[in-house]
Amino acid sequence: MDWTDKIVLSKAKPETKLAQARAEVLKEVGEAIDNEPEFPGEMPAELWEAIQEKITEGGLRNLIQVIMRNTVRLTKDGIRKRLALKSGKEVKY
Repeated sequence: MDWTDKIVLSKAKPETKLAQARAEVLKEVGEAIDNEPEFPGEMPAELWEAIQEKITEGGLRNLIQVIMRNTVRLTKDGIRKRLALKSGKEVKY
């Protein structure tokens, strides 16, 4: 958004300002999701430990569930960190 957009927005109705703010937030969230690497670097040690634990407990289904949960959790953490850094907030993970 450049300075001319800000002038127009400053004269806009509150509903328009809210819609613009929502659009900006959604754009930032979308960018954070798009920028999340598919699998950055090596497998985290905690993920490997959880996999090994589930292998010994037996059951491929449990193993796959653990892998999926951990993958989603790590992805969410990465997106949260990226959004926090973009907003200038301290990252606590």
